[in-house]
Amino acid sequence: MAKITRPKCYDEEVYTRIEMQDLILFGIYSVSKNGEICTFERLVAECFMGFPKIFAFKRFPEWPDSLKFDRPLRTLREKGLIVGGAKDYLSLTKFGEKKAIRTKENLESKGILNQRKKISKGRSTDDRLITYLKETSQFKAFIMNPDNFFISDPEFRNISGLTDIYQDLTMNRRGDRDGRI
Repeated sequence: MAKITRPKCYDEEVYTRIEMQDLILFGIYSVSKNGEICTFERLVAECFMGFPKIFAFKRFPEWPDSLKFDRPLRTLREKGLIVGGAKDYLSLTKFGEKKAIRTKENLESKGILNQRKKISKGRSTDDRLITYLKETSQFKAFIMNPDNFFISDPEFRNISGLTDIYQDLTMNRRGDRDGRI
């Protein structure tokens, strides 16, 4: 049996711009190129050690989240990029291997840094909302100067997805239009 080698951790600025499915393909490719059989557990370890920001639990970043592999592995299988499954072992098809090699080139060349950073979706609606709010210019202005920060009602409604119904609800409940809930 081949010796298991610890994969290198890639540059976070680079790998966070690459699709999760492509990183999984690269993980399968890396394990196979080391002469190992790519079991599900080995793939989770490979991807977590190489790309910890993508494959970790959100609240416990020191642990890998194996559920993040479920849907992408099904999709890769449906696209004909991989064969096998979690119960036995995984391997790449010829097309999957070509795509994994392109991912390897992107990871090593850093040419992908010119592309827009992909925003992680997170599992829950709350996580997605928090991620969205952190990306707004209003939140960034608040972080820069919290003491002098002001947001108008229209700006708040715009970023929160609320409409003028918000004002009607607050007026009906409180009898005034001060906008406080």
